[in-house]
Amino acid sequence: MINIWPNIKLYSGILLAFIGLIIFRIFKYTNVSYDCGYYLSVARDMYHGNTFFTDIAVSYNPLGILIIGLPYLFTENTTYTMHVFVSLMVIILGSTMLFLILRRLKTSKQMAFFFSVLYVAITLNYDGIIIMLEPFSVLFQLFAIYYFLNILEEKKVLSSLFLTGLCISLAFLCKQFGLFLLLPTGVYLLLKQAALIKRIIMLALGVITPLLLLFVFYTSKGVDLVQYVNFILGKGVALDFGNGTGLIDTINTTGIVNFVIATIFIALIPFYLSKSKLQKSEKLFFVLLPISALSVFIFADYNHYFQYLTPYIIVLFVVTLSTSEQKLRPIIKQGAFIISVGMIVFLSLKTNKLQKRNSKYLMKGLAIIEQEVPKGSTVFLSRISPAFYYLLDYNSISLDKIGYTFPEYYKPETILNTLSQGDYLVLTQSYYEKYKAFGDQFKQKKIHFRDQDIYIFVKK
Repeated sequence: MINIWPNIKLYSGILLAFIGLIIFRIFKYTNVSYDCGYYLSVARDMYHGNTFFTDIAVSYNPLGILIIGLPYLFTENTTYTMHVFVSLMVIILGSTMLFLILRRLKTSKQMAFFFSVLYVAITLNYDGIIIMLEPFSVLFQLFAIYYFLNILEEKKVLSSLFLTGLCISLAFLCKQFGLFLLLPTGVYLLLKQAALIKRIIMLALGVITPLLLLFVFYTSKGVDLVQYVNFILGKGVALDFGNGTGLIDTINTTGIVNFVIATIFIALIPFYLSKSKLQKSEKLFFVLLPISALSVFIFADYNHYFQYLTPYIIVLFVVTLSTSEQKLRPIIKQGAFIISVGMIVFLSLKTNKLQKRNSKYLMKGLAIIEQEVPKGSTVFLSRISPAFYYLLDYNSISLDKIGYTFPEYYKPETILNTLSQGDYLVLTQSYYEKYKAFGDQFKQKKIHFRDQDIYIFVKK
């Protein structure tokens, strides 16, 4: 019989090696993505004294972007490296919280460490090499799970419920999707029914407290309750199309298949769950964690959305494994882990290749765009990466109405009515077709950028 524990240490070591390689290349190659450029531009304007929502049109909640922008507290001349360091620290802190949760679920240190490292590896390979809001939201969710384990153990119930609600609220204030954790926690309380009203009130107080404090701040800015609710629910920008996510992208089949292989051990969950010694309410709570996380895929299936799913698949697997009377042959478990680690190695090699290529393209494009549109200009980018908003310190054509929102959400007429004399409109070929009928309003120039033509319009 194969002894799995020494192999778990080996698998952890392999994952750590590839995590180290990815992180090294993150700092070696600047790779600012579409979303990252958006977040950093908003963070820059926040720390320059503009108020989130009222001065800056934005459909996200402020906490994650506020944390991303922390380097601005120390210097106005921040570098991308400083912000990505903050992001990496949040991912690592999230893995630490996951480790503590897994230890409380009675798993061994080796197993808990392996899955905590696996969480980091999957996160990095699913858009974690660039700055995203999901790890910030997940961090507070994991704090919430940690406190909620006290309720499962009937320890410090009321204070733990308040802290659980507080952390769920903070996860929501990082990104609205973070609120899905209310489903498993709420269902558990309803099934247990012990002091139900009192417990629901404490959970609700925890959720409401950060939202109420933020509302008090916004009332001082003249914002009423209806406006505030619209802001925190993602209605901070008046869009012509869509709801702000998943409008033009196709189904991410490759990402889904890769994720399934990287977490192939989930195929063992039904076997362990069938013989688990968990109570019905506890079993449902842990099953609902990944199920509720799947709700984010209703809107889109970007790679970074998988960052919400990863920790809860891991938690469900570990808790069923540690509480089950089912004894599968060690080779089955080991085989699943080998496949997962092998997939992560493959994805890491692919990610490293993409880091270098995307950085090369970005730096080359930066020189081209800066030559035509000087730093500090007022610009609207139509499917040219918002990374240029941040890297070239571009200003929004209307910070409080348009902000740095992606172009597919607006009609050309909306943008044209917002532009002022001397403002730039940078268009890809597809967007040029939408704007060329209005060409007499602009000075025009065509340049070649990567593998396409780019059109520079300057408002007359």
